[in-house]
Amino acid sequence: LARLDEAKPAPSLWINDKVQNFYDFTADDVKLEGYEHLGKLPMEVAV
Repeated sequence: LARLDEAKPAPSLWINDKVQNFYDFTADDVKLEGYEHLGKLPMEVAV
């Protein structure tokens, strides 16, 4: 939440429209296009 002023444009979800059967989808048939991360978010974690 501290990086709201650094927001990037929202990515697009691409889904292969040539796949006719839901069970035929593979990982290659779905892509997140235009995603840009903001780098590491440093934080402490208790273990």
